[in-house]
Amino acid sequence: MHDRAPESVQSLVDDVWSSYVGAPLVPRPVVAGDDLVGRSIAISGDWCGTVQVQASRALAVTVASAMFSTGAAEITDTDVSGALGEITNIVGGNVKSLLGGECRLALPSSVGHGPDTAGHEVPRLELDAAGEPLVVVVWREGRS
Repeated sequence: MHDRAPESVQSLVDDVWSSYVGAPLVPRPVVAGDDLVGRSIAISGDWCGTVQVQASRALAVTVASAMFSTGAAEITDTDVSGALGEITNIVGGNVKSLLGGECRLALPSSVGHGPDTAGHEVPRLELDAAGEPLVVVVWREGRS
């Protein structure tokens, strides 16, 4: 990724977030006890890495509710997974567009509490969305 990667990723996350949720994003450090759910998507080709999107369960329900135009009480775990997967896919596709060269996206998959790839963080964004944590991390494989 180029020298302005963190700013570029922040800008595209802001754009995606405002399109689907509408809540402004502001910097917010993740604290111990933040219970996050998330999805990741691998990018392969001339640049290899992973994009992760993690959010609190409450924020994930808000995203799913907005995406599927339904009340929060009706949102299921499958809805949460699908909505975060879609946000991750969109963010991953936008990150891919910043890379240049030949790159492909995999399908989104579940994320645990830590990185699911060896490498280093290109940017890590720790954000607040309507009082809830949102973390977006881009990992580049095999580089330190």
